Amino acid sequence: MVKENAVSRPFTRALASALRASTTQNQQRANTKRPASEDKNVTAPNKKKRRAVLGDISNVTFNAPKLEAKNIKQVKKGRGTSQLASSCVTSEITKLQSKTDAKAEATLIQMTRILYSAASMAPEIYYSLRVSELKRRPVPDFMERIQKDATESMRGILVDWLVEVSEEYTLVPDTLYLTVYLIDWFLNGNYVERNRLQLLGVTCMLIASKYEEIFAPRVEEFCSITDNTYTRDQSLHLELEFLASYLTELTLIDYHFLKFLPSVIAASAIFLAKWTLDQSKHPWNPTLEHYTTYKASDLKASVYALQDLQLNTKGCPLSAVRMKYKQEEFKFVAVLTSPKLLDTLF
Repeated sequence: MVKENAVSRPFTRALASALRASTTQNQQRANTKRPASEDKNVTAPNKKKRRAVLGDISNVTFNAPKLEAKNIKQVKKGRGTSQLASSCVTSEITKLQSKTDAKAEATLIQMTRILYSAASMAPEIYYSLRVSELKRRPVPDFMERIQKDATESMRGILVDWLVEVSEEYTLVPDTLYLTVYLIDWFLNGNYVERNRLQLLGVTCMLIASKYEEIFAPRVEEFCSITDNTYTRDQSLHLELEFLASYLTELTLIDYHFLKFLPSVIAASAIFLAKWTLDQSKHPWNPTLEHYTTYKASDLKASVYALQDLQLNTKGCPLSAVRMKYKQEEFKFVAVLTSPKLLDTLF
C-alpha cells in the first residue's frame, strides 16, 4: 500500500521494470516453500526429537494491559485512493497512448485494468484487514481470566518448542505465526488443562501447515515429534478424515449431487464415514448437530445417495477417485464398505 505522504515519483519504464522484477522475485520466493519432508517414507527427521515438559512449571505473574477499545472510525481515516498511485497510473497510460502498435494497445488495456484495479482496491483491502484484526484479536489477559491450570510461562515454553518443530520440518514463518494465533484464539475462549497444551500446539500447527505449506507434515510426524505422547487418534482421526474426503470427492463426478448443498454433502460425508468405521456408536451427535446446524434427519436423503456412490451400486466406470484413495498414503479407505443404513439412525 502506498503511503499518502510519500514523495511523488514519475512512473517511468525503468520503475515499471523494477516493479515487475520485484513482483517476479516475490513470486519466486512464494513458490519456494520447502516441504516438511521430500521423502514421504521418512516419518521424522533423523535428529532426535524432544518433548516439551509442561507439567511442573511454576506460575509467573503477568500484568497484561487491558484491551483498549479501538474506534473503527480511526481506521476509516486511511481510506481513499492514493494520489501517488493515481499519478503513476496516469503517467504510464499517457506514455502507452503515444504508441500505435497492437502490442502497445494490448499492454495499455491490460495495464489500465491492473493498475486502476489495484489502486482502487488496495485501500479497501487494508481497511478490511484492519477491521478484522480488531474483531479477531484475542483478549490480552485471557490467561488470567480463562485458564486456571495453564499459565503464561507454560504457553511460552510451548511456543518456544514449536519454533524448534518448525525448524525441524523447515516450515515457512507464516505457519509459525498462524500456529501461535490459533493457539491463543483457542485459549481465549476455551479452558485447557496443562497436560493438553502440547496436543493443542501440534494440532494448531497441523492446521496452519495445511493452510500455508505446499507439503504439510503428516499426523504421524507430529505424533513422532512428541515422542508419541499422543496417539494418532488423539491428534486427529486421520482415517476418518481421508474417508470423508474420499466420499466427498466421489460426489464431484455425479451430476445429481448438485441438488444438495455443499454443507449438506460435507456433513453427510462425516456421517457415512463414521458409520463405515464404527457401527457401535451413532454416527451423529449433539456436537456435530450444533456446529453443522443439521439434524440427522436433515441428512437422510444425501447420506443414502452418498452410500450408493460408495458402494457403486450404479456401476460407474469412472475410477480416478477410487484409485487415488486405494493408495497407502490415504490408508486404503476406498476399499472400505459400509453396512446397510438403518432408518433408526435418522
